Amino acid sequence: MKAFFDSKPYELFPEQDPNTGEHVYRVRVHKCVPDEFSIIVGDVVHNLRSALDQLVCGLVRANRKQVTGGNGFPIMGSRKSFEDAAVGKLKNVGAKADRFIRRLKPYKGGNASFWLLSELDNMDKHNAIVPVAAGQAQAAVQWGLPFLFWGEGGKGFLGQNPGPGYTPFRPGSMFGIPEGAPLVEIIYDNCEVYRSKVGPLGIAENIQVTLEITFGKTQVTQSEPIAGVLHRLVKLVERTIDIVERRIL
Repeated sequence: MKAFFDSKPYELFPEQDPNTGEHVYRVRVHKCVPDEFSIIVGDVVHNLRSALDQLVCGLVRANRKQVTGGNGFPIMGSRKSFEDAAVGKLKNVGAKADRFIRRLKPYKGGNASFWLLSELDNMDKHNAIVPVAAGQAQAAVQWGLPFLFWGEGGKGFLGQNPGPGYTPFRPGSMFGIPEGAPLVEIIYDNCEVYRSKVGPLGIAENIQVTLEITFGKTQVTQSEPIAGVLHRLVKLVERTIDIVERRIL
C-alpha cells in the first residue's frame, strides 16, 4: 500500500463552482487500486481464520485425542448457534481449553472482532474482498485581515504598504478534518471530495486529502481502513494463541 501511494496515483485539484462560488476539491485518478490487493487481503484473512482452526486441532492433540473432521474454532451468528456448534467443534479439547474458548464469545453479539474475521473469510470464499481508495479532506486554515499589520511595540498599520518592520496580522489557525467532510470513495476520475465557502475577510485555506485503502461500503466493515482492520485481527489471533500456549497447555 505504501508503494502504491508513493507512486502518486491521485492528484488533488481545486476549482470554483460558478453557481455557488464555493471552492470544490476533486481528485484526479492516475492509477487505480491494483486488483492483486484483493487477493492479498483475502489470503491474510483466510490464514488468520485457519490459524484458529489449527489451534483447536492442536488442543485436541495436546489432550491425547484424535482430531476429527468436525473439530475447529467455532465462530457463529448467534450465541445459541455457537453453543450448538461448540459441542462438536470443541470435542476432546479438554475442559480448561473448552471453558477458555467459550469465554471468548466468538459469535455475533459477543466478540465483534471474531465475528468480523469470520464474515470476511466467508465473503472471500464467495465473492472478492474489494479494496478501494477513500479520501477525507483535511484543512489547514489561517485567519487574518489582509490589510492589517503589526509592528514593533504592538503598533498597528491598516493599509497596503506598511513599510519595513511590519508583519501581517495572523490571529489564529486550525488544522483538522472540517465539519461535515465525509470519507469519500475514489471510484471514478474527478471525484469530488470536499467543497468550502471562502469568507469575506480574506481567509486563506490549505486543503489536503488523506487517502487510505479501505473496504468497500457494501462490505461488513463499512469503509474502514484495511491496514487497521487487518492489524487488529492479527493481534486478536496472536493474543488468543499466546494465552493458550501460556495458560492452557
